[in-house]
Amino acid sequence: MMTWPQFEKKIDRWVRDFPDAVENALETGGEIILGEAQRKHLSGPKMPKGVGNPMRGTLQPRSGDLKTRLNKRVRVSRTDVSLRVGSNMVYAATHEYGDPRRGIPARPFLRSSRDARIDDVKAIILKRIMAAYERA
Repeated sequence: MMTWPQFEKKIDRWVRDFPDAVENALETGGEIILGEAQRKHLSGPKMPKGVGNPMRGTLQPRSGDLKTRLNKRVRVSRTDVSLRVGSNMVYAATHEYGDPRRGIPARPFLRSSRDARIDDVKAIILKRIMAAYERA
């Protein structure tokens, strides 16, 4: 299996040839990661206060804003390819990384979602790039 740095080198080459296919694939990959976070970590029974579990943490913010205000940003240029998945909610980072000063454990919901679905995202990227090569 290819490591992420090896995969990034391939993406750099593909971006020069097929920027639209890479952008489309990253958009889909972002949706996959967001869906995983929403289904697995922002739905279901609430994790007890003061407990942190990086793989099974389920957060239930009172307002539900965190679940609805997750977002993704894709940037594809000749010098930069990035997919950022996150939230502009202040407490999203507190949940993701914890706050030892306030006794809040880390309950990562974005990183664990990325890690759980990274192989699916890689497969989507490869599939879209191969389709672009076939059309070229």
